[in-house]
Amino acid sequence: MADIDQVMSKHSDNYRFHGVRSATLEALIAQASPDIALWGTDHDEHIDGEDAEYAQGAGYLYVTGISDLEMSFNEFCDDGGLVLVLEKIASEPFEFDHPTDRRQSIIKVEEWQVVGGLRPVVDEDGEIVDQEAFSLEEILEF
Repeated sequence: MADIDQVMSKHSDNYRFHGVRSATLEALIAQASPDIALWGTDHDEHIDGEDAEYAQGAGYLYVTGISDLEMSFNEFCDDGGLVLVLEKIASEPFEFDHPTDRRQSIIKVEEWQVVGGLRPVVDEDGEIVDQEAFSLEEILEF
């Protein structure tokens, strides 16, 4: 995985985060060949106003930046789920600010790759106190 300190830097614009529930994570791992190919939508209501169908390895996907990582943990990552760390592979990737939730943006799946994952570490009150990092290789062994 990329250097975790670089990933966790609020100054890094090379990474986005996408939370997945445990069932989705299992499906993504089962379909990996050899990398995890995320599923995006061919359309997005906020971009072109059309109904969407899912496609593997292409399309639109909702993500957060590092400053809203906790939202990914709280709203999209159940027990056994993971927040996937995406690294940009396009020099100028498409990114559209979500019009009703500024914590999220919309990217094109094909311009980013999964390089690892983060899982929250919680205290006895259920508050997030840290993150546990996993490389792509470790994720594929789950």
